[in-house]
Amino acid sequence: MANTTEMMSIEAVQQVVERILANAFACVVHATVTRITDEERRNQVYRCEIQGDHPDLPSSVIVKQALHGNGIFNDWAGVQFLSQLGVSISPRYFGGDRQTGLLLIEDIKDAKGIHDVLLDGTAVESKSHFVLVCPGAWSNARAHNRAGAGISRNSRRVGIGPFRQ
Repeated sequence: MANTTEMMSIEAVQQVVERILANAFACVVHATVTRITDEERRNQVYRCEIQGDHPDLPSSVIVKQALHGNGIFNDWAGVQFLSQLGVSISPRYFGGDRQTGLLLIEDIKDAKGIHDVLLDGTAVESKSHFVLVCPGAWSNARAHNRAGAGISRNSRRVGIGPFRQ
C-alpha cells in the first residue's frame, strides 16, 4: 500500500467488504455501506449492514480506511492479535485488504463500555469491573504470548504492511 490511498467509492467499499466476509464465512454476503465520517477526514470510517446465510456472520461491521500513511496497519495488527487470543477487550477482527487499506472489525455500537460501568454502577462495582476484568485480560494475553500460543503483536505488525514514514 502506498503512503497515500485514494478515498474509495461506496460501491468499491461494498465489493471489498462482501469479498472479505464471503471468504471468511464461506457464504454469499450482501453489504449496505454508509460513510460515518466526513469526507475531509484523514481516515474514513464506514458502517456496513450485513446480510448472509451463515449463523456466525455479524449483522454489521465497521470498516476503517487510512487515506494518509500506514497507520491502519497498527490498528490491524492489534485487533487481529487480540482476536486470536479470544480476549473481549477489543472489537473482533474480520479481515482486511492491504491494497486498499481497508480493515473490517466488529461493530460494537451496542456494547457496554468502561464509561458505562463507571457512570451506572456504584464505586465498588466500578472498581471491581476495572480492576478485575481489564488486568485479567491483559494477563491472559501476556500468558498466551509467553507460552507460544501465537506471535506477538509486533511480529504480526511487521507482516501486515510498512510502518509509517
